[in-house]
Amino acid sequence: QKDRKSKKSTWKFCLDLTHPVEDGIFDSGNFEQFLKEKVKVNGKTGNLGNTVHIERLKNKITVTSEKQFSKR
Repeated sequence: QKDRKSKKSTWKFCLDLTHPVEDGIFDSGNFEQFLKEKVKVNGKTGNLGNTVHIERLKNKITVTSEKQFSKR
């Protein structure tokens, strides 16, 4: 038998908030904090652990997950 390494599938979502931030109707820092508080992992909020990473570079937020998100 050959050893097969299962590929870890990752989901990556990139949010470009440049235009709303420039218009002054949106704050990307507050939205990043909102995502960190409200995203659920295993049915619990604030439980990102090592499975979900939320990063912000200026006006772009990237959410990377090792688990698939709910479609709601």
